Amino acid sequence: MNIFAGMWSRFSRRPWLVRRAVADAVVLTTILALVFALLDYFGLLENEHGGFHVLAPLISHEKLSQLGSLMLVLSSFGMIFIARRFVDIRNQLRQQNLRDARAKAESRRDPLTGLANRRHFNETLIEEIRAADENNAKFALLLMDLDRFKPINDVFGHEAGDVVLKQVAERISKASTDAVCIARTGGDEFAILVSHKTGHTDFGHIAEKILRHFEPVFEIDDKAVRIGASMGIAFYPSAGDDAEALFRHADVALYNAKRNGRNRYCLYAEEMDSAVRNMSELAPDIKRGLRESEFVPYFQPLVDLRSGRAVGMEVLARWQHPVHGLVGPDRFIPVAEALDMVGEVTFQVMRKACSAAVNWKPPLFLAVNISPGQLRDQWLAERILAVLTETGFAPSRLEVEITENSLVEDIDVARAILYSLKNQGMRIALDDFGTGYSSLIHLRDLPLDKIKIDRSFVTSLKTDIGSAKIVSAILGLVTSLGLPTVAEGIESEDVARILSELGCSYGQGYLYSRPIPLEEVEKRYLNAGEEVAPAEPKTALRA
Repeated sequence: MNIFAGMWSRFSRRPWLVRRAVADAVVLTTILALVFALLDYFGLLENEHGGFHVLAPLISHEKLSQLGSLMLVLSSFGMIFIARRFVDIRNQLRQQNLRDARAKAESRRDPLTGLANRRHFNETLIEEIRAADENNAKFALLLMDLDRFKPINDVFGHEAGDVVLKQVAERISKASTDAVCIARTGGDEFAILVSHKTGHTDFGHIAEKILRHFEPVFEIDDKAVRIGASMGIAFYPSAGDDAEALFRHADVALYNAKRNGRNRYCLYAEEMDSAVRNMSELAPDIKRGLRESEFVPYFQPLVDLRSGRAVGMEVLARWQHPVHGLVGPDRFIPVAEALDMVGEVTFQVMRKACSAAVNWKPPLFLAVNISPGQLRDQWLAERILAVLTETGFAPSRLEVEITENSLVEDIDVARAILYSLKNQGMRIALDDFGTGYSSLIHLRDLPLDKIKIDRSFVTSLKTDIGSAKIVSAILGLVTSLGLPTVAEGIESEDVARILSELGCSYGQGYLYSRPIPLEEVEKRYLNAGEEVAPAEPKTALRA
């Protein structure tokens, strides 16, 4: 009974075997019917009285020989049939087992890159936690997110993005030879598990090794593109005593790596949690705000220090939140940068500003700030030009402001982007000059049209002799290169007069105006030639 029960259990798990067994039973029944038909045809089933008796003793020797020959032939056919059916079923079982094994393996692998998927990685992580507890050891979870990957999908298409992801998987595998498990856990997200069994304790060194493999360009249809990666590292058991906590804290470290400049790694520390809570609260709200077009432009005039007239408007992003009211950029821009959404915010604000300013009379121009992350986008010039074409705003009336620090990460890419902007007719201003990695080579080699002196020097111009000397030196240097200058943070008429006497061309600050909405701009600066009256009161106003 146990044998039959086992056979039935095996058959019931495979419906195709049940169907095959039924078919075999039909075939064997047909053969038996044929046997009896032949026996009847030869008269081997009847006696002289017409009764049926297969084992009748009256069968003659001749008929017995015929019966034996017939049964031998039929038995041979039956044995051949049974043997073939046995081989067939065995092959079917083997193929089914192979398919089951293949399906199980595929269910644990990412179909695009061939790396482990999230499910397999989680299972491996749980096993590693158990092993670490038994051996009183530690291991590291590394979470990695690609930098500058979204523009590849946007510009080249998702097929090109898939090609890059495959190349990324190959590079990670090559750099992480000691990893217990490497997985693709999301669109452009990867996870790496480095065990105590490898004998490594300097997990930061492993992260640096992986990041170095991102330095060569990636190839897409004979085009070279650059992407980077940010990594967060969490240690077991110090960063969490279960898989969920370990993932959460590695993600916290990853966010901090992105916030601190990208293309780097960061080790988890408890004090990071508050910043991540802020991001987790704002992230879905920012995405909703982008969908609802809640980000709006505010404007601050740039003033000719000699004539006192407004010559341009710097565009500043504000968030018109339906619950919290007007939200400043210091609250949402860092989170948007960490989430790779700062470009979407910038273009939403730029599109609205250009649409509003398209009919403003010259010489009023718009100045737009570009974040360091956007300056790594090789298609930035094309994206900006698309907005200008859509709104009808002339490229010659747009000034793109970049910061010094944004030039440090990849000066070659930045130079190419700036020349592309210049070739489209836009102007380039170097913002916050004097606070970053200042270099005379940048002033010489980059297609700059204007230099903006950082407000930290301007606000202390009258009280700090060091700041006064720095401003004087900057103005002398820049003027000798034939470039106009803008002083930010002017809050008093005395400072404005000193800057003008030193040769500064333009000024910007609360002396003239706070950042104001579009309605007020059109009310106060509808005619470009209007003189800008200093804002009241004339004392320093802090943002």
